[in-house]
Amino acid sequence: PQSQSEEAIAASLVTFLRLLSDEGYAPEPLNLVDTGAVPDDASAVIIAGARARLSDGELAVLTKYLEQGGRLLYFAEAQAESGLEPLLAQYGVQVEPGIVADARVNPRQPYIVYTPFFSEHEITRALKAQQFNVIFATTRALTVLREGTLDGLSTEPLVTTTPYAWADLNPGEDPQLDSDERAGQLALAVAVSRPVQGEHRRADETRLVVFGDSDLLAGTLGHPANLNLVFNTLAWTTQQIQKITIRPPDRDISTFNLTPSQAELIRLLAIDVLPTLLLAVGLSIWLTRRAR
Repeated sequence: PQSQSEEAIAASLVTFLRLLSDEGYAPEPLNLVDTGAVPDDASAVIIAGARARLSDGELAVLTKYLEQGGRLLYFAEAQAESGLEPLLAQYGVQVEPGIVADARVNPRQPYIVYTPFFSEHEITRALKAQQFNVIFATTRALTVLREGTLDGLSTEPLVTTTPYAWADLNPGEDPQLDSDERAGQLALAVAVSRPVQGEHRRADETRLVVFGDSDLLAGTLGHPANLNLVFNTLAWTTQQIQKITIRPPDRDISTFNLTPSQAELIRLLAIDVLPTLLLAVGLSIWLTRRAR
C-alpha cells in the first residue's frame, strides 16, 4: 500500500493535471523510448522528479528537440541524477549537489526554504510586485554557467534564496555550514532562451526553465505563490504571455460530513417541525383576521 506521503504526492499531481486542463493545456504522458521523438504538436515537455537516469536515446531526442526550438521545463529531484545534467550545462545551467538549507529564516525546518527574491523576468515580475514568498522544499541550488555553453544563450535566474542560505552537501537533522559548501544567495530557478534558425525549426527560440525542486509540482503547489510561479513559467515557455498573471486562490469544493443523529435532526426540522410551525403561524393569522 502507498504511504501517506506517496498518497499526498499522487493527489498533488492529480491537482496539477486538473489545473493544467483549467489553463487550457492538454497534458499527455510521453515515452521517448517508444516515440523516438517529441510530437510536433507538443507545446512543451515537462520532466519532474526523475530518479532514474535517462537513456542515451532519450537524451538524444531531447537534444534534437531543443536544437529545433523546443520548450522544456525541468524540475530536479533532491539527491538524484537524471542524466540530463550534460545537456543542461550546454544551455548554461548546472544543478548542484546537496540540498539548500536556510536555518536563519526557518530554524525548525531549514530544508524548507522561503524566499521573496525574484528577478524582473516576465515570469516573476508580477510575483515580485505582489511581494510574494515562494516555498522550495529540499531544493537543489543552480549555477549559471558562462563558459563551455552554446552560443547565443540568454540566461537569467528567476528566484534566489536569502543571503543566509547554503548548499548542504551532507544533509542531516542539524545542518551546519561547512567551509567547502557554497553559501549566499543561491539560484533556485533559471530561465534560458536561445534563438533558432533553420528550415526544420519548431519555433524561432528555444526556451528552457530549470527548477531545483520537484516538490513544486508534488507538495507545495497549493501555495499561491508557487502556483503562480509554475503556471507563469509554463505560459512564458510556451509563449502564451497573456496567461502570465496572478491567479485567484484555487478553492476545492467543500464538504461537511454529518453524523446519523445530526442528519435525523435536520430531517425532523425540515420535514416535520418547520412545516408544522408555518401552518400554526398561518392559522393564527387567519383566526385573528376573522375575529375582526
